[in-house]
Amino acid sequence: MQTEVVDRRKRFFRNSIFGVLSWLLPIVPTMIATPIVIKRLGDEQYGVLAAVLSFIAYFFTTAIGKVAAKYVAEYRATGQNEKISPMISATIIFGVSTTLVVSLIAFIFARPIVVDALRIPEQMQDQAVTGIYIACATILSIFMAQVFQFALQGIHRFDWYLLLANLTSVSFSLGSIAIVLLGYGWIALLAWNLVTWSIVGVVSFFAARHLIPECRLTLKIPSEIWRSVRQYALGIVGYQLFGTLLLFFERVWILRNFGGEAMAYYVIPMTLALYLHLFTASLVLAMFPVVNELLDEPEKLKELYQKATKLVLTLLVFAVLSVVVCGKVFLTAWLGERYADECYVMLVIQTVTFAILALNTIAWQVAEGFKAAALNAYGTIFWMFAGVIAMIAMSQSWQINGVAAGRLAGVLIFIPLIFYIEKRFLGGIFMKFWGATVIRILIAAIPAVGAELFLAKTLQPSWFTFFGSVAAGGIAYVGALFLTGFIDDGGKKMARDLFAKYR
Repeated sequence: MQTEVVDRRKRFFRNSIFGVLSWLLPIVPTMIATPIVIKRLGDEQYGVLAAVLSFIAYFFTTAIGKVAAKYVAEYRATGQNEKISPMISATIIFGVSTTLVVSLIAFIFARPIVVDALRIPEQMQDQAVTGIYIACATILSIFMAQVFQFALQGIHRFDWYLLLANLTSVSFSLGSIAIVLLGYGWIALLAWNLVTWSIVGVVSFFAARHLIPECRLTLKIPSEIWRSVRQYALGIVGYQLFGTLLLFFERVWILRNFGGEAMAYYVIPMTLALYLHLFTASLVLAMFPVVNELLDEPEKLKELYQKATKLVLTLLVFAVLSVVVCGKVFLTAWLGERYADECYVMLVIQTVTFAILALNTIAWQVAEGFKAAALNAYGTIFWMFAGVIAMIAMSQSWQINGVAAGRLAGVLIFIPLIFYIEKRFLGGIFMKFWGATVIRILIAAIPAVGAELFLAKTLQPSWFTFFGSVAAGGIAYVGALFLTGFIDDGGKKMARDLFAKYR
């Protein structure tokens, strides 16, 4: 029994590392590709490209595949393996049907969207219409690939998830560099994105078929499984739909009122801030299957939740502080002084926004584990309506910075939602835990900010200044956490022991 516990701990730690690597490894080619693509395309074309790519990535049906992660883990834990095949089939049928209906609408109204909604300049309108057609096909490819990738997460095969995630991102980044250097435009980049996802989708299917014997497609789907998949998927569609609508309004508002160049200034810092969210998601990626295995063990689930929250909050606070102090240094070293001046304030606002979303990821997974995805949908609905109103109001005075501030204003709803989820599913609000954690982190933040600020203000902006400042701040931060007792005897190896006692 002890050997089994140790094996599970090792597996969980290994899966957590795989999740982080699935976020970390694609960053290097992306960071290299971005300035090259911007320089070749220009600010306006890059802004339109970024708007279309973000619409594809956030499209509301792509996350339906998460149904597979939940039920593969749950069915395997309860010995109901025979339900896996009809569940995956039901998920695919539901997702493909929904995607095709919406894609058909987008296909029919592509030109009105481009001309009337987005107000794309006339010389780019035909290309933009073609871009929408390609986007519709890409969304379907992404959905199919993610169903099988989520199924692999359900059996804890994060090694394969790491491989497939990096295959997609690295291939697109390296291919983008080659395409723009050869003189092709942003439509070619969208086409390459479609090719990349199509290939990864096929590989994902064969990987899932090989590693999950029950992963077979069938039309014999019991009504009970149809009902479970439909109810859970509708909750996911709910919050993804309203998040997509908010994104669509945001892009339309910026393009109509401020133009493609402003879109580039908006999307670049938002993409960087999104990496923070994705990092958190990758760090706790291995948590979701475990949540579904611990639904009947509340004490272990509570411990898992608190360990994850403590680690994530610690990292998020340091990341936000580093962006505030060193964000302009980073932007100057990466893209130049002009982009640093235009994007720094935006980067700070967007980082705070996505830090809140990242912290909410843990509670979000708990709610989904208890089949309460609708709760997340309600939060997203409020975020959308509050965000739209705030974007319109704040952009009147602050332009695109006001749009970012409006998004942040709507995101604040997720803070009380975290406490509600704790009370509803974990037995109560952990006020003592939150108080002790926040106070010690804030105390540790003081020397960290001092160290970063000293180097960032003393040295000229460069990669050396950025990495040196962040490293100095990180050492001061960790040292202060030790001194305050935040990292005690049971937490000194927190990264290695993340969730180690969940079994």
